[in-house]
Amino acid sequence: MTLLDLLREQLSDNVAERLGGHIGLTPEVAKNIFQAVVPLQLDALTSHAQTQSGAQQLLDLASSVPTGNIAHVLSQPNALTDLVRLGNTFVPTLLGEAEQTIAGKVNEVAGAPTSAVRNMGRLTLPLLLSVVLQYVRSNNIAPAQLGSLLLGLRPNLQSMLPAGLAGLLGGLSIPALATTLPTDQMTGAGHIGAGQTGTGQTGTGQTGQVVDTVSTEPVVHVTENEPVRPTTAAPVGTERVVEAKKGGIPWWVWLIPLLLLALLLRGCFSQTATTANPTPTTQTDTAQTSTASDAGSVVVEKPQAGSTIPAAAFTMQGKGKAGDNLIISDQGQQVAEVTVGSDGNWSAEIPAPTAGEHTYTLQGNDTGSKAEFKVNVGDAANTGAGAATNASTAAGTSTTGDNASAAGTLSISEPKDGATTPGGAFDLKGTGTAGQVVEVFEDGTSLGSATVGSDGTWSLNVPAPAAGTHKYDVKGPETSVSSTVTVGAAQATGQACTKDFTLSLKDGDTVNDPFRFGGVGQGKSYTVTVKRGERVIGTKVLPLDASCGYSYTSNPGQPGDVTYVVSQTGGPTAATITLHVQ
Repeated sequence: MTLLDLLREQLSDNVAERLGGHIGLTPEVAKNIFQAVVPLQLDALTSHAQTQSGAQQLLDLASSVPTGNIAHVLSQPNALTDLVRLGNTFVPTLLGEAEQTIAGKVNEVAGAPTSAVRNMGRLTLPLLLSVVLQYVRSNNIAPAQLGSLLLGLRPNLQSMLPAGLAGLLGGLSIPALATTLPTDQMTGAGHIGAGQTGTGQTGTGQTGQVVDTVSTEPVVHVTENEPVRPTTAAPVGTERVVEAKKGGIPWWVWLIPLLLLALLLRGCFSQTATTANPTPTTQTDTAQTSTASDAGSVVVEKPQAGSTIPAAAFTMQGKGKAGDNLIISDQGQQVAEVTVGSDGNWSAEIPAPTAGEHTYTLQGNDTGSKAEFKVNVGDAANTGAGAATNASTAAGTSTTGDNASAAGTLSISEPKDGATTPGGAFDLKGTGTAGQVVEVFEDGTSLGSATVGSDGTWSLNVPAPAAGTHKYDVKGPETSVSSTVTVGAAQATGQACTKDFTLSLKDGDTVNDPFRFGGVGQGKSYTVTVKRGERVIGTKVLPLDASCGYSYTSNPGQPGDVTYVVSQTGGPTAATITLHVQ
């Protein structure tokens, strides 16, 4: 079955009528809006997925919605209420101004009220993501392939749209990738598909991987006495969209003198600051000491500008604005591309340069920031004292094969870079300097830390990853290495497991947000209860896969201590851990 077939099967007219009834539309009006909104939203998602970071963001958000037959999902208690909450989170992030464009055009062509189109759109987007995620998982499609998959559907979307709307295809404006993924509250109505208030359940089907998100960001509501702002989309629900009253002086007229005054003052202060302490806009031949707090800036921390490095592949590291896509060029020729992580750090593997002076340029696609610096490259056999300064950085490339056992060199030795492993948990192993602590990341999600033993080796269990290709980054105090591993599918098991319970993180561990933990166990599933202090903020059921593994991805949304109580579903508590989230 193709993705288009699955979409047509899952997002039927019955679903349109059910959604329309929730927001007060007649069945006929609901179907008309539904048939226009879904293809246009899919087209906007297609544009969003044309970068790997955009595709990964789609899949990350889709993980908050339960997979399975949509009709069955909608039949669960509180399903539509939870769908409203998810839509209010997803639409601003994935559609942005495209939401208003779609609403206005559908109103123009079909005569449907723009408020009704917006409300329907906020109900359909989570369901659309859920179906896409179903197809991706069942066909083992990697995030990097999602963009081309969706792009292949565009020729079919024109025939699905009412006349007059096809001109929007390929031209919908989408927002830039968010610095951090939006998170939805687990309190209140809970996750869609939950059996009761405050409780939710989502799963990946193949691996039992579940994602939770917790945030304190409120949903904006429109009241009778507050006019609708053009830049704020009203949430879906029972609220009524109220237009601003006509007559009198428009509210925005009073902003004009204030804005002029602000611009005047800004110009004065800017001129004073520039005169007192001029700041170069391009970093050339200087050591980069700026931090990610410099709005939109990109800096290189290793290797140092003006230093000498060997004629070998090396790892370039630095800071930038989270989510910014960086293009790295050597003498004008692109040599690497990397996305700044949520912590403001980035690391890229640079191919071996030729001997001589090299000028590297970094260009931020999203922020427009730019950095430029020079290094001297020595002969491969003559590294010299300057090259020794960067030896640890040069050793930061993915290490496989014979050189993986070099004592003191940070490396990943197993699985080897490019290897394929069966579904289920596996051990990631490598070498390093005895006593050092290394942190392991899977596609940017922290898996925890490992300490290098006295024999110069380290090991960390990777709990039941989702099927597909994953990048594992291991970060030490000064260097980092990476490896790409393809994980096979582990189908859900219909029999009870009998393995002894394990948990990949320990009580008191410090983790970076987001992070993932898991292990193996007994029975058919485990339940995780998430608490801040004594307040329960959510629960999730984690089905065991064919390897008896379970997995839980957490995105608390704010730093602090979070407690996770893991118990066999319907049985006793297996473990309780409190993690320090940074």
